[in-house]
Amino acid sequence: LVRCAAKVPPLGTFPDLSTSNVCRSILMKRMSWPEQLDDNFVTQLTEFVKRILGGYKDVPYHNREHAYHVVISTNKLIDLMVIRQNTWSKKKPPVTFGLRNDPTALLALLFASLIHDVEHQGIPNRQLAVEDDRLAILYNDQSIAENWSIYIGFSELLQDEFQHLRTVLFPEKEEYQRFR
Repeated sequence: LVRCAAKVPPLGTFPDLSTSNVCRSILMKRMSWPEQLDDNFVTQLTEFVKRILGGYKDVPYHNREHAYHVVISTNKLIDLMVIRQNTWSKKKPPVTFGLRNDPTALLALLFASLIHDVEHQGIPNRQLAVEDDRLAILYNDQSIAENWSIYIGFSELLQDEFQHLRTVLFPEKEEYQRFR
């Protein structure tokens, strides 16, 4: 939710896009919570996350607990990457190739970490290919489980009940609408 709060306002609203800084700015500077992140948005975001987590199977490794660990770790790595330069003292900040100032890309990283193993069968891609699994055939033996997880993640996000979530996070610009 905090990553969403960093994405919605105009760029430059926060000194950096770390979760602690976004929260601190909203709480201590008495900034208002972005109005777009209303109850409907929070409900849809919660339901989306529940559905994705519900898609994780009870397999030995690629399960809900693994997904939770990956999401939390990704968020922490993002925070370390985007934290203000003055906290690095005399050290140079890490090279981020523009990610430090791109809240959409940071949200995409978190989305990717959430969906990365959804519906994983607990069987390696190589074995799926050897057994001519339906997914191996569908994805021509290439990144079978990963391609399926991406399909599931975006299929869920594109469901009608997540329209408000998509509209808030990815508003269409007028200049793009004319190309439809």
